[in-house]
Amino acid sequence: MVTGISSFTSSNFLRSSIEINMARLPAITLAIITCLLSAVSLLPISAAGILEYHTETSYSYRYQVESIIQESHDSRTKLKNSLEQTVTKELTINYFAGGSKSLYAVWFPKDKHENPFCFSIASSGLIDKIYTSSKDNSNLVKKSIARLFEVQSDGKYSSRSLDGSSCSVTYKTTHSSIMKRANCHPDKVESKLFGVSFHSVVGTHISLLDKAINLLESEEYYEFSPKLAARSGARIKSIVTLELKSVRPGARFQWKGDLDTTLKHILGDNYIIGDSVVNDNEFVKGVDAESLSNVVKRNHHQLKSQQLASIENVQSFIKLVLSVRRCHNKDDLIKALNSRSNSDILPQLIDIYVAANTKPAIEVVLERLKFDKSDGIVEEERFLLAVSHLSHPQSWLLERVLSIVKKTSTSTGNLPHHTSMLLTLGALYSDYCHGEDHQCSTDDVASEIAKYLLEGLSSECSGDELRRYLWAVRNSGLKPDVIHIVLDGDEESSIAALQLLSTYESEYFTSSVKDSLLRVVLRWFPRAHNSTVRMLAADLLLSNQPTEEQCLILAEAVRDRSLKEFATFVLRKIESVIESGVEPTTSILHNILRRDEFNNYDYLSVGGKSNSLHGVVAKSTDSTLEFVSTTVFGNFTSIKRSTNSFYVGESGGSRLSLVAVDVAIDGVDGLIASEVPPEEASKEPEAWLALTLLDDMVRPNRLFHGQGDVMAKVWSYSGVGPITAMQCMSPLIDYQRYIILHSGYLLSVDLRSGLSLNLDGSFDVSLWSRNADTTVRSQGAVAMEARYTIDVTNSPLELKINSNANSQLNFGSHIDFYNSPARMCIRMSQEKSTYQEIYTRYHGNKGTVFQRTYKVPGRTYRLTDLNSIFCNDMFGQNNK
Repeated sequence: MVTGISSFTSSNFLRSSIEINMARLPAITLAIITCLLSAVSLLPISAAGILEYHTETSYSYRYQVESIIQESHDSRTKLKNSLEQTVTKELTINYFAGGSKSLYAVWFPKDKHENPFCFSIASSGLIDKIYTSSKDNSNLVKKSIARLFEVQSDGKYSSRSLDGSSCSVTYKTTHSSIMKRANCHPDKVESKLFGVSFHSVVGTHISLLDKAINLLESEEYYEFSPKLAARSGARIKSIVTLELKSVRPGARFQWKGDLDTTLKHILGDNYIIGDSVVNDNEFVKGVDAESLSNVVKRNHHQLKSQQLASIENVQSFIKLVLSVRRCHNKDDLIKALNSRSNSDILPQLIDIYVAANTKPAIEVVLERLKFDKSDGIVEEERFLLAVSHLSHPQSWLLERVLSIVKKTSTSTGNLPHHTSMLLTLGALYSDYCHGEDHQCSTDDVASEIAKYLLEGLSSECSGDELRRYLWAVRNSGLKPDVIHIVLDGDEESSIAALQLLSTYESEYFTSSVKDSLLRVVLRWFPRAHNSTVRMLAADLLLSNQPTEEQCLILAEAVRDRSLKEFATFVLRKIESVIESGVEPTTSILHNILRRDEFNNYDYLSVGGKSNSLHGVVAKSTDSTLEFVSTTVFGNFTSIKRSTNSFYVGESGGSRLSLVAVDVAIDGVDGLIASEVPPEEASKEPEAWLALTLLDDMVRPNRLFHGQGDVMAKVWSYSGVGPITAMQCMSPLIDYQRYIILHSGYLLSVDLRSGLSLNLDGSFDVSLWSRNADTTVRSQGAVAMEARYTIDVTNSPLELKINSNANSQLNFGSHIDFYNSPARMCIRMSQEKSTYQEIYTRYHGNKGTVFQRTYKVPGRTYRLTDLNSIFCNDMFGQNNK
C-alpha cells in the first residue's frame, strides 16, 4: 500500500471532501471555497494516453530494481546459488503543459550526481522524445524510466523495445489498473550451427490512483538454453518497481514560455534530443586493446597440430575467433596470418579467420590463396573445408565461391579443386538458405547456385562428374528426383544417388519410389546391381515405412544363401528396425518373423560377417553422442565397405552427423585370398576414403588404385605410425545478444562452442607372416563458454560457465591370410574420457568458483558372433 498521499491528489477528491461539510460553512467561506474548486478543476492535466498528471504538482516515487541470474540445470545438480542485486532510487516527476507539447521532468532529489531529464508523450501514449543533459555518458536507465510511463488503451500493438527489437504489446485496462504484456523478437540474432533456445516473458501491472501511477511492477524473465548443452544455459530475471510515496503541490521547475527555453532551464544549454530506442553505440561494449598478433603468440603452442583434438586447443580456438572478429584493422589481420613465426599453425589460423565470419578476415585469407594451381593445395582445401561450416555466410562470399567454381569447371588440371569447391558451394547454399532472414526463392545468388547444381544432374555428364554434382546437391539440401540415376547409372553413381536419397524426408518415398528400390534389391530390370548397391537400397527401403508385401519380399531375400553377406546384412537391418520401435514397420516385421518359415535356426543363422552396429558414446539429459558402424563384406574375404558415423543430437529429437568415415574397397580379394572367381581376380584393387563433417561431405580421396599402387603404399606407409587423414577446428555455437532490460541495465549473453578434430590411421603389413593390421582413430574435443552479464551500475553481475569434453574411438582390423580361407578380426574400442564443468559467479569484483568433473570409462564393443570367434582364435586372451 502507498502511504503519505496528500489530500491535493485530485480535484474530485477535494470536491467529495468539501461536499460533506457544505451545510456547516458560512456563506463567505462557501464563496471562497467555490472559487478554489473552480481553480483546481481547471488545472491542466496530461491528456496523452491513459495516464493523467497535474501541473504545479510534484509526484515522488521510490524506484527499485532487482536483478537475478541463475544457472539453468537439471534437478540432479546441487547448485542452488543465484546472483542477486537490488538498487533503489528516489525520483520526483513534474508535468508541464505549454505550447504544442506536453513535458515531464524527472529529477533525483537524493542523488546530487544524477542529472535530471525530460520526456514527452504523444497522443498515442508512446514516448515522443527524450531530452537529456550533455553531461550524461549513458542514458539507458533514464530511457527505461521514461518507457515505464508508456501506456495505451485496450488492444494489441506493434512496438519497439529499448534495444530496437520488434515487439507485440497487449494492454488490458480498467478504471484502476492496467495489465501490459510484451513479446519481443530481436531483429538481429547470431543463431549459429546448433542454435540456442530462447524464451522470454515480460509483464507489467499498474495500479492507478486517479489516473496517475500508484504502483507499477514490471517483471522480465529470460531463459537461454544452448541446444545440446542445456547445462550451460541460464535464467535471468529483472523486477522493476515504481511506487508512489507522496503527491505535493508545487514544482521544482517552471514552464518558461516555450519548450526550448524550458529544456535549457532544466538541462542546460546543450541538451540532447533522442528517442526511446537505444543506439548501438550506447550499449555495445568496447573491444580488447591487445593486438591480434599478441593473442596469437600467447596461444601459439595450443594451436599446433600435435595439440588438435585437445581441450586446450579448442579453448584457444574460441578465444581467437572472438579476437579476429574484433580486429577491424586489415594490416593487423595480414600481419598475424602471414608471419613466418606462425607458419606451423597456418592451417589452424585459416580455420579461425573463416570462423570469425567477417569480410576483412575472409578477404585476407582469399588474397593469400591461389585456386588456379593443380597441386600444393593444402591451404585452399583447408579454406574450403572451413567455409563449408559457416552457418550464416554472406551473399558476397557465395558469389565469390560460385565465380571460382565456374572458372575451375573449365580447367582439366584442377579436378580436385573443382570437386572441393562444388561440395563447398552446396554447403554454403544450405547454410545461407537456412538463415532466419533469407528467402532463397527470391534471392538472386541462391537461385543461381541452385540452378547451377541442378543443371549438373540434368546434363549429359556421367561417371566422376555426375558423382561430384550428386555430392554437392547432397550438401546443399536440395531434393531433386534422382531415382533414375539409381536405376540407370553406373555402380558408383547409383551409390552416390542412394546416399543422397538417405537425406530425404519420408514423404519423398512414394509407392513408385519404393517399388524402384525393391527392383534394385532383387536385381530386377533394368539391370542387376552389385551387392553394395543392393544393400544400400534395402537399408533405405526398410527405413522408410515399406508395405507389408515389400517387407515380406525382403524377408524372403534372406533365404538366398548364394550371397550370404547380402542376406546377413538384410537380416541385421530387419532386426535393427524391430529394435528401433518405428511403427508400423516394427509390427509388420515382427509378425513376419513369427511365422514358422522364418522363426527357425536355419533362417536366423545366416553366418555372414556383415554387420550394422549402433552404440551410445555419451549421454546427458538433453543430448546424446552416438555412433553407427556398418561393415559390408564381399562373398569371399575382404571388406567391401566400412562406414563409421558419429551423431550428436537432442535426446529423443533430431540429430546431426558430427563426423563420418566411409571407406569403399574393391578388387583386393585377388591379393589376399587363394580361391577367387575369375571376375573378382581380374578387378584392379581400388579404395576410396570419404569423410563427412558436421553434415557436410568432404572431397573423397582415392587411397590406392592398381596392384602396383597398393604395393608402393604398403612399403611407404607400413609401420611408419599414424598418418593424418583430416584435422580441423570448427565453431558449433556462436551466439551473442544484447538485451536492454526495463531497468535500463544491459544484459549481454555470449555463448561460444567449438570442435577440434583429428582423424588419423596407421597401416602395418607383413608379407613374411602374411598378415595386415589397420587402425583408424577418431579423436575430438568440444569446449563451451557461456557468459551472462547484467551491467548493474558499479556492481555488475556475471555468471560464467565453462564446459569441455574429449573422446576417442578406435576402429581396428587384423587380416590373417597365411591360411586359406583368410580370416579377419575387427575390433572397436572407446578410450576413457572426461567431462568437466566450471561455474564462476562474479558479484562486482568478487568471484566464486565451483567445479565438477565426470569420468567416462572406456569400453570395447562386441560385433558379430563370427567376428568374436575369429578374434578369439587369432588373439586368444589378448582379444580386448
